[in-house]
Amino acid sequence: MLGLTDNTTWLDDKSKGDFRIRVSDIERTIWITGISAYPGKLTALYSYFPVMTSSFVANWIESQRALSHRLFSLIADDSSATSESDRRTAYAEYRANSDPSDSHYIYHLNSIIVPMSLLFKPMYVYEGTSAMNYAGLGALYAQLQIKMIDTVGVQFNEQRQLVSWMTEAPTARYNAKVNCFFSRESQVSLIWCFSGHFPFLAGIPRRKLESHNEDQYTNAP
Repeated sequence: MLGLTDNTTWLDDKSKGDFRIRVSDIERTIWITGISAYPGKLTALYSYFPVMTSSFVANWIESQRALSHRLFSLIADDSSATSESDRRTAYAEYRANSDPSDSHYIYHLNSIIVPMSLLFKPMYVYEGTSAMNYAGLGALYAQLQIKMIDTVGVQFNEQRQLVSWMTEAPTARYNAKVNCFFSRESQVSLIWCFSGHFPFLAGIPRRKLESHNEDQYTNAP
């Protein structure tokens, strides 16, 4: 991404610099894709799937090409699809739930969610289910999925329940800060904009919370 941006001729130096800063500080979440829900079609699909050893952009392009060339023919051969309309519907549903080239970038969090199939060569889990896993992570990754920790502030415990690492003290200070902000900035448009993303705000890293002086929240409205 940085290489492509630096080589562009239609971006000014300031824009390139701003982009370089954001990308260098981006939060990355890498997760297995939903394609493992269809084990009956994995062997055929991944025999044509490219080995992911190139750059991020090159891997994205190759994975897109592999899906475009192979996915429809796999669905078209599905015996449960009795008509052209059924086959196209099945293809659309399969593509929506299993596209390994699907990445999401959240601008206001500077966070990108990247499927593992873009970054690692695919491989099968040696034992257990026939779900697809990737690269050197193998079965170990499958065993640790429920313990996956994100970088925003939530983790899964052994019962697959969400547990926040935020203690009562920083949470209280953070809530006071947010309440004070909303009471001062009460424009309808601003409240509407932030209210839809409020769950993300609760995951602000603790180190940022503790960097504020507690006294500044004492007189918060």
